[in-house]
Amino acid sequence: MTTNIQNGAIGPSARVAEYTARFQTFLDTKVVPLEKDLKCRNVGTVWQPHLDQSGRMHSVIWEARREVQRQSAAAGLYAPHIRSEFGGGGARAHRGRRSGEVFRAVGRGAGHVCFRQYRA
Repeated sequence: MTTNIQNGAIGPSARVAEYTARFQTFLDTKVVPLEKDLKCRNVGTVWQPHLDQSGRMHSVIWEARREVQRQSAAAGLYAPHIRSEFGGGGARAHRGRRSGEVFRAVGRGAGHVCFRQYRA
């Protein structure tokens, strides 16, 4: 179990707390600036992208999603809920709290693409 009991309080283990802090830093330093750039470029958001003339997601949004995936993979943060032999972070059922803590940190911004694989 990934809990830590100190002074009668239950909280995340040191490993979960460290991972969540790394993920929050990634969101703050990589994802938030990217989202601000997308807003300035008037191409929509990750959740509501503008469409191109073919009715597909704007290419700038598509590339932003892929860039977040590449950067999160390089930082060892991509797909923490997927087993490592399939390219993820190696979380198993007993590590579900780690994913849960991170999912809560992601919110509704571009950080969610660290958890999904998109096909072209």
